[in-house]
Amino acid sequence: MPEAESHTSTVRGPESSHTTTGYDLADGQPAAVNVRQGEARFDAEEEREAALRAELQGVRSINQVLEGVLSSLDRAKENMAVVSRTVQSASALLDTWIQVLSQTEHNQRLMLNPSWQGASQDVVDIEKETKFRQQAAQRKEMEEQRRREARKLATEQRQSRNEALEV
Repeated sequence: MPEAESHTSTVRGPESSHTTTGYDLADGQPAAVNVRQGEARFDAEEEREAALRAELQGVRSINQVLEGVLSSLDRAKENMAVVSRTVQSASALLDTWIQVLSQTEHNQRLMLNPSWQGASQDVVDIEKETKFRQQAAQRKEMEEQRRREARKLATEQRQSRNEALEV
């Protein structure tokens, strides 16, 4: 069947539409209804695109915030490394200072001690103490040697008795 012509003339531009009265014979609906449905679809698509653009902008904003947070965390990590090195240096300095104070206190006690006879006497006392420790170690070693020899002798005597009894 040949298509019938529409009694409607529609001029549609990108931003406006104009419809005259009549029927669109393609679907049997009044031409004005078809135009309104097309406009509604067009408006819905525009609203959807606008919502998607807004969501995209929101996602981009969140990405920028997250990039800023990551950048801040990187700077914080670098700053913590600097703080750590500073604390290690301060700790080393404090250890040195504690040693200095300890030596100073020791020296002060020596100088205020009326029985202290000077560094020369300290060297003599240290040598005497070293000799005493060496002699104690030698006595201990000699005593240990005597015990080993006594155990060895006792073992040999037991073996001799056992051999004599077996014969």
